[in-house]
Amino acid sequence: MLEKMLKAILDMLSETRNHFIDTLARMQTNGHPIVLCGAGYVSQITWDFMQRQGMSVDYVAISEAWLKPGDEFNGKRIVSLESLTAQESQYNYIIAMQFIDEPLRVELERNAGVILFYDPTFVGINAGEHFTTAWCETHQDKLNEFYANLTDEASKTTLIAYLNQRISARAIYYQSVFHPEHYFPHELIRFGAEEIFIDGGAYNGDSIAAFVNALEQQNVAPAAKIFAFEPDKTTFALLEQNTANLPQCVCINAGIWNTNTTLRFNAGQALSSAITDAPDADEISLKSIDNVVAGEKVTFIKMDIEGSELEALKGAQATIEKHYPILAISLYHKPVDLITIPQFIHQIQPGYHFYLRAHHPRLACELVLYAIPPHRLPTH
Repeated sequence: MLEKMLKAILDMLSETRNHFIDTLARMQTNGHPIVLCGAGYVSQITWDFMQRQGMSVDYVAISEAWLKPGDEFNGKRIVSLESLTAQESQYNYIIAMQFIDEPLRVELERNAGVILFYDPTFVGINAGEHFTTAWCETHQDKLNEFYANLTDEASKTTLIAYLNQRISARAIYYQSVFHPEHYFPHELIRFGAEEIFIDGGAYNGDSIAAFVNALEQQNVAPAAKIFAFEPDKTTFALLEQNTANLPQCVCINAGIWNTNTTLRFNAGQALSSAITDAPDADEISLKSIDNVVAGEKVTFIKMDIEGSELEALKGAQATIEKHYPILAISLYHKPVDLITIPQFIHQIQPGYHFYLRAHHPRLACELVLYAIPPHRLPTH
């Protein structure tokens, strides 16, 4: 029976090939120059992945309207897309942008050898490894254990969609499991009186606004207290501004970690920021939840902290053991998070019920694990 279960999750994965890597191989054999379209965050993680894989880029190009004289990307001069599409020669275009409008698509098709559209999150966010079928085979027992511990079918379907899209780099699975209620899905979360909410990675206060709105929708009294952690100084100023009307909100210009310390932090673009070893990065303060809340009866912890979730959970262990709060923890930054984070939570509190929800309409990111104690389970 166990052997049958171990094979089950692999059998449910319909994808075995990576669309990005396969298409790059086609580009490399057709002889046309390879153009990385875009010079933002998506381009950077794509460039980094290609460097790790030994794949080269001939041109980096952006729309002429955004191009300034002398612009460079990783030491390579940026050219205008218009200058390339005006040529009779053919080019291979990698669309390393989150969005592309139809006129640009039509223009690129005029002299394209191959155009590569893909889900850029397949490379991992703040991770040096990406999902492959070999990775899933290596970790199949733990993946199967996680799958079996998911409480509802929606969670199981979400996990399979996530793995298929991350393995394939094709943005065709995630949209079918998209859930628009980020962190507070109505079918899972039921609030009570005197909520004490911890927002790890509070950004500009958007998730706090969603939390306040969810309380109102359930006709629950305002939260007793909110702890909002945000390490980036610029974003922290917006957080303070956007929560000024909430006297119970304590804004803390720090990240969360397994202890109180100081590390280097790189403010990212679009999808992420991260703890880093880079000597030119900013130093930031990190605090543990256990030290900050000092025994307060925390009822809900949310974390989206760019791959540092496991370390932050270690710093919240006493709070979780004592107060058994609902947890909403991001799982999409590193492949190993699918294994280590549920294991650690189960180790602290074996009674948690696990749910998964996908909160991006197209890209395989914003995957959230909801750990809900039995006494907080919704009743239907």
